[in-house]
Amino acid sequence: MTPEEYLSEHPDPEWDSGHIERLTVAFESIAESLFTIATLREREYDMKYPQKKGPSEPTITYIPTDEERLKEEQGQTGERTTEDWTSLGPRERAFVKKEKSNK
Repeated sequence: MTPEEYLSEHPDPEWDSGHIERLTVAFESIAESLFTIATLREREYDMKYPQKKGPSEPTITYIPTDEERLKEEQGQTGERTTEDWTSLGPRERAFVKKEKSNK
């Protein structure tokens, strides 16, 4: 409702269009101030209480013992060697024997 419409429906000699326009400007100013305050409070809250991040993957660390360090220095790491990887198992040996006998 515009100020003119209000005055035409409610004639009051004390309330002219100048009073209503000043009230309108005052209410707009109050609304802008409240919006600014709400924005500042929101930023303050976001800085004070940041959003929680999802859990990260756990980092598992292992500290070798003195005995394990000594074995590693001497070349005994406990890892499989190339000989272990290239040696034939029982099935492979049986297959190789069968192939040799067929020739």
